Order: sequence, then C-alpha cells, then structure tokens
Amino acid sequence: MRATDIAALRQQCTRGGPLPCAAACPLNVDVRAIMEKLKQGDIQKARLLYERAVLFPHITAALCPAPCEAFCPSALKIRALESFCLSMPAGERVGRMPARNKKVAVVDGGLSGLACALRLSEHGWGVELFSSGERPGGKIWEILPKELILADLAVLDKSKVVIHNNAGCQNPEDFDYVYSPDEDVSIGGIRNGLRDAEAIEKALKLGSQPTFDSTAANSAQIMPPPQVFDLAEAAAEARKCGGCECNDCNRDCTMMQYFGRTPEKLFVDVAGTLGVVKAVSKRIAQRQIFSCNMCGLCDCPAGIDFKKMFADSRQAIFETGRMPPAYHQFWMQDMEHAMSESTFLAIGGQADYMFFPGCQLGASRPEYVTHAYEILKKELGAVSLLLACCGVPAYWAGNAQEEQAVAARLSEVWRSMGCPKVITACPSCGKQLAKMCSEWECVSLYEILADSPFAAHAQGMQAAVFDPCAAKELQRVKESVRKIAQRSGFSLKPSPKESCCGNGGHMRAVTPELFNQIAENSAFSSTEDAITYCANCRDIFASRGKRAIHILDLFCEGSPENAFCRPAPSWGERRRNRELLKASFTNMPPPSDDTKLLVSQALMAKLHNELLTEQEILKTIQNCEVSGTKLTYAGSDIYIGHMRLGAITIWVEYRVVDGGYELLNAYFHRMDITEGVPDGVK
Repeated sequence: MRATDIAALRQQCTRGGPLPCAAACPLNVDVRAIMEKLKQGDIQKARLLYERAVLFPHITAALCPAPCEAFCPSALKIRALESFCLSMPAGERVGRMPARNKKVAVVDGGLSGLACALRLSEHGWGVELFSSGERPGGKIWEILPKELILADLAVLDKSKVVIHNNAGCQNPEDFDYVYSPDEDVSIGGIRNGLRDAEAIEKALKLGSQPTFDSTAANSAQIMPPPQVFDLAEAAAEARKCGGCECNDCNRDCTMMQYFGRTPEKLFVDVAGTLGVVKAVSKRIAQRQIFSCNMCGLCDCPAGIDFKKMFADSRQAIFETGRMPPAYHQFWMQDMEHAMSESTFLAIGGQADYMFFPGCQLGASRPEYVTHAYEILKKELGAVSLLLACCGVPAYWAGNAQEEQAVAARLSEVWRSMGCPKVITACPSCGKQLAKMCSEWECVSLYEILADSPFAAHAQGMQAAVFDPCAAKELQRVKESVRKIAQRSGFSLKPSPKESCCGNGGHMRAVTPELFNQIAENSAFSSTEDAITYCANCRDIFASRGKRAIHILDLFCEGSPENAFCRPAPSWGERRRNRELLKASFTNMPPPSDDTKLLVSQALMAKLHNELLTEQEILKTIQNCEVSGTKLTYAGSDIYIGHMRLGAITIWVEYRVVDGGYELLNAYFHRMDITEGVPDGVK
C-alpha cells in the first residue's frame, strides 16, 4: 500500500460527489436534482434534467434495469418517476455551444455512435455520422418500437450532426478524428458513447490520441413497463427522497465516528502517514490505521474495501519498522503461546476430517472443544484434531512473514494428516484459513452439529442470536446456529444487526476508549440474553455484565442458566485453559507454578483492561525478589519493582504472603528504564 494507492481510492469514493443512486447509474443521472424538481412540481425541468443526462430518454427508459434503485435507502421507484417525466410535454433543450474548427466522423456504432455524435455536436464540434443502413441507430430498430425510437432521434434533426445513410466514411483524411465503435444495443452503448465523446474532445483540445474507457458490448433486454403515476402520486413518491449523500461507511464505522473522520479526510490522513517525509510531516493517522477492528462491516456502494486498505497500510508500516511494538505485543505473544509446545497439538493421524477449533475457543472454555470433538467422532468416525492459532493476529499486526510462517506450519500438519476436510468452529478462523490455506476445504462445525443431540434443555427461555462480524456472509452457518438454539427449546427473538465485539484488529491496545464504546454498543444492541458462536464475543459480553452464552454451551450444560452465569476468564486463565485442553488429550500434566498470587476482583479487572496476564505479573514479582531490585515503603511490608517485558515495562506493588504474593497494584508504560551512572557523571 502506497500513498498513490490511497489517492486512487479517494477518487473512487462517491461521498461529496455522485450520490449512491447516481454512482450506480451507468449514465450518472442526477436523481436527487430530478426529485427536487418533482417535489416542486416542475415536471418540465425534471424531464429536461433526465434528457440531458441520457440523451435518448425513451430508449433509455425502455432498456434501463434501474440499478440505482438497489442503492436508494428510501426505496424510491426511480424508473417509474423517470417514465412519469416522459409522459409530460417536453421543453426545449439548451442550445449548442459555439462552433469549433475541428471535425469528427462517427461510423455506425448503434447507440454508442449516436450518443457520441450528439454529445460532440452539442459541444460545438463538427460531426458527420455515417450509417451503413437506411437510418442511423443500427440494430436498435430491430428491438424497440419504431415510434419510440423516432421520438428520441428527432433531437438529431435539431442538431448540427450531418447524417449520411447507406454510406461509409470514404475520405477519413478530411476529419480530425474518425470514431468507429462496436455496436452496443444496451444502456452500456449510450454510456460508452458519452465516455468516448469526452475522451475524443479532450484529445482534440490537446492534439493527442484519445484513450477510451469503454466496457464490453452487451445485448439489449427490454424491461417491463414500470408503475404508472399520476401527478399527485409522483410528487408524493419524490418526497420520499431525503437528498441523501453516501454515508454508508461512516454510519456503520464507530472508528470513523470516534476520530471524527469522513472517508475523504481519512484517505488524506492515511496517505500522509504512508508517504511521510521525515522532518516535514508526521504519521498523523497511525493510531487511526491501527484502531480499525477489521470487521469488514463498512459496506461501500463504490466498492472501496476499507479493511484491505487498513491491512495493507499496517503491513507497509510494519515493513518500514515504524510500527509501535506495544500495539500488537500482547496479541502476538498470545499467538506465540497458542503455537507453543505447551498448547500446540496434532492428534488423530490421517482421517477424512480434521477439527480445527482455533485458539480462542478452548481458551474460553476447554469443554467447548472436548465435547464438540467427541460428538464429531461419533457423527463422522475418524476425525483428527489440530489445536493451534490460525495466524490472524499476525495479519492484524501487518506481519506478513509471521502470518505466512503460521500458515506453512498448519499446512504441513494438514498434509501429514492426509489433506482432510477441515471443520472450523470460529468464523474468523474460517476466513483466515480461506485466505492463507486456500487448498483447504472447510466446513463450519455448526452445520454438522445442527442435527446432533445436546445436553441443554432451554424450554421456556428466550434469547437473541448475536451474529459476529466474521459471519456476515455465512448464511448457512447463521441458519444452523439458530436451528440448534431452537431445538434446545429457546424462543428466539429478533437478532440485532451484525456488529463487532471489539476484539478484532487489536484496537483494544491502541485506543481502549474506542474498544469500550464498541464493546458496550455490541453487548447491549439487544435487550435479550445473547447466544453467539464467537468465543471472544461471549467473553467480552460477559465481562460487561451481559448475559451471554456460546452455542456450544448447549452441548456442555444441562441448564443454559449455568452458562449464562459463567464469568469471562482472565487473560491468565485463558492461557491456562489452553494448556489444560492439551493435557486432557495427552494425559500429560500441563506446566505448573504452585506460587500463589492473590489479586482482588477490582484489580483483576484492571489487569484485564490493561492486557496484563497473571503470569506476567508473577514473573515481574519473582524477578524483583530474585534480583533484589525492589523498593519498599518505609515501615511497611509493601514492595515496588519493575521489569521490562518486550515493548513494555511492568510495575508491581505487592507484599509477600505465605506460599506466594498479594498484588496491590500493577500498571505498565512503554518507556525503557536504563539504570547506572551516565557517562561523564561522577
């Protein structure tokens, strides 16, 4: 990703330019302006605006599939309103521009040739149209009614276009340019002719050859007649138009709202950050780039992929060595733990199926994995198991090399197991594996479990299914989860719109206030108890006091109420759960440290918010005790000390108790403390 790439995206953005409806329109009709005239009752002016944009309004109305209507938030019947305008008397079109001293020959081309000839003539260029048939227009006469075509081509009689029927261009040297387009009898033909006219005009002014941006020719499809409006009905329909401007991404993106950025401003900031000139400019959008949670929910009608833009920007920043390590240290260490000897596991040998639960499912609750695995073996027979991380933390960190290394390790295990079909439990894992391990054939665990027996009985209980952001396009998975919930006895209430719980993209370490806002909004997007199928969603909701269960709780608990009451595990407990999960399959004891660490509930919440694990705290305290680098408050048994761990320095206040330590406070900063006497100081 380069600053020039961002500039291209900025050009693609329609905000501040054409509206969503106009952007979807092949002919860039200004729908909002037409609606305003209809609201005012100025039908003639509305018709004139339409005619200027499309040139041949009756032909356009007959062939246009109205793609604009799909992008109208008010569900306006735009095609019907345009047809209503044509039912009213026509006004006079604006006259021709002053004549210019260059000539263009247009040879056939059907609608493309007609549109190009008329537009160039309107702009003052000399135009001669050569038609190989008895009349201009080509095959359009074979498709549409004669009277409809004549109504539109009458405009040529009022133009300065010189028409030669049954003729070819015999003397091309008499013209400054000869335009001979492919015939296109669809709306695309008019679009190509208008675009090509613009290119020809630019070339004539510069004395160069035109560069065309035409699309391939299409066959015509006559559309069924639209709804017929009378004057009052047309005005009422037009009043539904709110004159909207495209705001889809900003409306759906809490990050843009938090930083007060429109997409245009965001493009400028990101380009400035990627193209930073040392001592001249700053990396102004670095925090914004790393605050995107990579959920992909910011739909853009212009096709801009913000998620990809931020992912590529992160990779560019990482590759230049300018990424603050603290932004991703916690998550990369968590991935390292999931791929370590204490948690990584591949068992079952060669089989038709391999269960890949991901690293967060077992971290949330080991029984999710063990119970699901037992069911899979009963349902499918031989099923192998791979406990590992999918590598998405490296993707979110912009570390492509580490992401590829994880994918290579996973693929090596997969091949050793006979290239089985992969069963995924985490929607994010499914997307990451599809990207990095494209040869894998994956299926969702919940599609397999949809008809499996389960332990829970939820008769009389009601809840709403919360769909995680990664499941946006997974319709079969959504249906399977709902089927499981209903079979258990739940009465399902309407689900809130997909949203992100805040875990994605590592933005929690970058902008914790934004994370809290996103997590709170998602957790309480519905007043109903939540059923989800993302372990991170479940635990983040539970940590905020939201009653939430994972769909796999229904296979582990006799009563869902017990699962609703289960608190979210701490960071240390999550890593311990992974170790216990592996131990349950290997019958080998997990790594252990019998040292006791007493932490109050309030302080544990603080550690969780600051992404500090109990293991890191204990390691810091033990370092202080062993090295003796600690201070004490006079007359007390309280010690204070610090230790550098990666990109952060952890400080602890503690006291020694029987069998371990009592933690009184802990925090971290990014400064590195160097000790000793500086050079030159006595």
